[in-house]
Amino acid sequence: MSGSLPRLVGATRVPGDKGIAHRALLLAGMAGSESSISGLPDGLDVRSTRSCLEQVGVAFVGGARTVRVTPPAEWRPGHELDAGNSGTTARLLCGALAARRCSATIVGDASLMQRPMERVAAPLRALGADVQATGGRLPLHVRGVGLRAATWEGKVPSAQVKTAFLLAATGAPGESAYREAAPTRDHLERMLPLFGLRVERDGEGWLRLRGGRPTGGRVSVPGDPSSAAALLVGAAMLPGSDLVVEGVLLNPLRLGFAAVLSRMGAEVVMASEEGLSKFEDVGSIRVRGPAELGPVTVTAEEIPSLVDEVPLLAAAAAFAVGESRFEGLAELRVKESDRLQAVGDLLAGLGVEHELEADALALKGGPSHRPCVLDAHDDHRLAMVHALVALRQPGCEVPVDPCVAVSWPGFHEKLAGLVA
Repeated sequence: MSGSLPRLVGATRVPGDKGIAHRALLLAGMAGSESSISGLPDGLDVRSTRSCLEQVGVAFVGGARTVRVTPPAEWRPGHELDAGNSGTTARLLCGALAARRCSATIVGDASLMQRPMERVAAPLRALGADVQATGGRLPLHVRGVGLRAATWEGKVPSAQVKTAFLLAATGAPGESAYREAAPTRDHLERMLPLFGLRVERDGEGWLRLRGGRPTGGRVSVPGDPSSAAALLVGAAMLPGSDLVVEGVLLNPLRLGFAAVLSRMGAEVVMASEEGLSKFEDVGSIRVRGPAELGPVTVTAEEIPSLVDEVPLLAAAAAFAVGESRFEGLAELRVKESDRLQAVGDLLAGLGVEHELEADALALKGGPSHRPCVLDAHDDHRLAMVHALVALRQPGCEVPVDPCVAVSWPGFHEKLAGLVA
């Protein structure tokens, strides 16, 4: 059957990393002097962060991808700041508002209004912030008050909660500390020295930050590995593919998907390049699709490094020969959609034998399944998954879903340009 399938071939680039872009914009807006940021992605999530900052008085000059950022002396109160569909915007902005002693209410679209927010409000209160979540969700009400140094031990691995705490702690006199339940993406810790601040990690896993207003900085945003994964997993799924993504972030806390693809039998080669970034490892990832993928077990400990890529990897496992299992998936239940249930719906549509648990997925893959109509549930990550499945399983009907604009407006065009 592989001879009838398309391949993904060539070298390409992907939009800038969303997580780094959010953090760079917020630090620049909080700073005491002007900053410059290049390589910004043009997805709606990052635009939401920029829009919220504009509403509190931060000025931006430049295009969509390269900007000069001029912060005001003080953030002005905003009645409602709309985070759109971006959970990262809502949670990180809450910490930044607390640091700048700015009163505001954070809202979002219908999907975001249902996502959990108490997890970020509680640690901010430990710093003395006045933050109220509505029934544990948005709207989040932040009232400008003075902060105090504090310590907080996270119970659930969450880069967003950690980052919100550290952003807020910049506004608290003295040293604050945060300990993670498990290592999560560390972009803020790496970026802070560019803005005149530093996080120290001690031998017991505590992250320690001494409060102080950031200075202006210069940030070049590397390519987003989650966006790269949407193409590279596709290359692994399509036998004979040979695809290279260049200029992409190679932070080891974001590359869990590459390790999983390698265990499934895909050829994965990463090469870093010197001089592309002052704070992150950046380079290329090459994936060659094997004649047949094998099954895989993904443990709960791996999930923080690949949580956004689980739907992609589950789709790849559906076409791998054998039984695969993914564990520790509770966080997928509270994303833009219930992504775990949505993956189950996809597998059911394809006729893949599978079992969904509260926080786990087991499935029995095979080289071919029945065609079906695919519904992304207005979730940008699922829309990308479905585009790959439609290439792998002839006869599947998948609409070009505009929800991909949340993270990558040009995804469908990029994918089509790589098909051979």
